Amino acid sequence: MARVLIVQGHARSRADTAATLRAEGHDVLEAGSADHGVRLAHEQGPEVILLDPMLPDRSGYELYASLQRDPMTLAIPVLFLPGSPPPAAGQLGTGTAVADLDIVTRLGLALRTKALNDELRLADVSLRSAVLTDSLTGLANRRAVEERLRALTGLAKLGMGPLSLVLTDLDGFAEVNDHSGYAVGDRLLQAFAGLLHESCRGGDTIGRFEGEAFLMLLPGTRLDAAWNVAERVRRRTVAIPVARSCCAARAVGLVAVTVAIAARNVMYRKTLKRMLSLASGTRRS
Repeated sequence: MARVLIVQGHARSRADTAATLRAEGHDVLEAGSADHGVRLAHEQGPEVILLDPMLPDRSGYELYASLQRDPMTLAIPVLFLPGSPPPAAGQLGTGTAVADLDIVTRLGLALRTKALNDELRLADVSLRSAVLTDSLTGLANRRAVEERLRALTGLAKLGMGPLSLVLTDLDGFAEVNDHSGYAVGDRLLQAFAGLLHESCRGGDTIGRFEGEAFLMLLPGTRLDAAWNVAERVRRRTVAIPVARSCCAARAVGLVAVTVAIAARNVMYRKTLKRMLSLASGTRRS
């Protein structure tokens, strides 16, 4: 069942509510004040908070507003408890049973809603990841690269260091598909993507831009260092097993890599289309 935090100033009412929920199988935490409730919420991470509007140290509504501003507790559902204590012992009637049933029902609804919201949040993260990831190579796709480029160029405009762009293209890739089949072409793209990943640092962004063209964003990298990265990629590409097997089978004479680079002072003053055009004009094969 769920971990539930009851924040209620009236001790007997809190004990009665806790007993009802424990009978339903819930793990119940109790706090008699707002400050104690905040501390338990941070330390224990309850799935739901039951909150008394009237607390000894401050209003329950003030506490609710505070919980909503706190990133650690923002996602925890809060249910307000009835404000008045139940009748004295010996005067219990159907009203108490209805109140208990009501809080159990409300708690169940809150838990189901929370579960649904959690699933939606996870689905949203997964969906965004799928939308921004190239399914074949696992690298960022064009949309993700363009989003990252906009962010990095914004930092470059503020003088946050150099920024270089490396455009790589597999020359002869169409011949690989034509002579060896798309399965071999896919393996070549995957191997090349792995090579690019291994050639870059953790803060760099590598993405499949389109077809056999890949884009590398190198923040904090000047033009001469970017050329060194590009040259390293070019040299290592001939060692890709898939590329060597294609050549050995004479499917293509050579699987070459064309490397093109645009530097930061070009990037943040030009559109992406213009930058890629400039990069393509500085090709190295």
